[in-house]
Amino acid sequence: KAQDCLDALGCRTELHQTRSPGDATDLARHIASRCDVLFSVGGDGTLTEVVSGLAAPSAVPVAIIPVGTANVVARELKIPLKNPEAAVRAALEGRPQAFDLPQVKGRPFLANVGAGFDADVVHLLHAHRQSLPGDRPISMASYLPLGLKALIRHTPATLNVSIDGEALGGFFADVVVCNTANYGGVMRLTPKARPGDGLLDVYLRRRCSRAGILRHLASGLTGWKDGSAVQRLRGRNITISSMAPVAVQVDGDPAGETPVDISIGTGKLTILAP
Repeated sequence: KAQDCLDALGCRTELHQTRSPGDATDLARHIASRCDVLFSVGGDGTLTEVVSGLAAPSAVPVAIIPVGTANVVARELKIPLKNPEAAVRAALEGRPQAFDLPQVKGRPFLANVGAGFDADVVHLLHAHRQSLPGDRPISMASYLPLGLKALIRHTPATLNVSIDGEALGGFFADVVVCNTANYGGVMRLTPKARPGDGLLDVYLRRRCSRAGILRHLASGLTGWKDGSAVQRLRGRNITISSMAPVAVQVDGDPAGETPVDISIGTGKLTILAP
């Protein structure tokens, strides 16, 4: 549908399909030099792969046709969901927006990096996705039962955090470093985050009980301020470490374990959005 819409508008298009992780990075690396606009069709993980393949991200603007699970970046930029034709028109009729390109583990990310409970859920969801036949998509509704399963078996983390070289006192059960206000498609852990402001917003939760996790979810969903357990800070360089390895997620995909160093970086991505 998106390609038909582009063709109808007089655009010359090439369609390239991915078949396995990493394909989008390789494709972007090879075709970016001959594109005026590079469309990413998929979710946040696909978009991150596309951006990873751009040697000079500012050289070619990226447009998004969101067909993933959470579509965090598309929601952040108010790009139409579940309507490829509307997403195409929003890109072509919209305006270029500068998007920070923070780095983690030697690669860029766009939305967030999490260590603790949210990463446990992502790892569990990934394992569930791998068990499904074919290329069956995952819906947002899948998060609820898997989240409850992760909550039941969750072992609280003990995380150390430093921001711009200054170690924070005490330990944290969950840490999410955000480049966007939207988190997971439905929550706003860091409502003041702006993806082009040159800073990272850090959500830190000390409470490690299951009740504390439920408070964390309620806070993100409703905007209710859980001041007794949560800190929100900002910085350019964040380090998360722990005595025992703790699961890490990047833009909704599993990304190994702690420790992780996260930096805002100097590059900018241009995204076409309303």
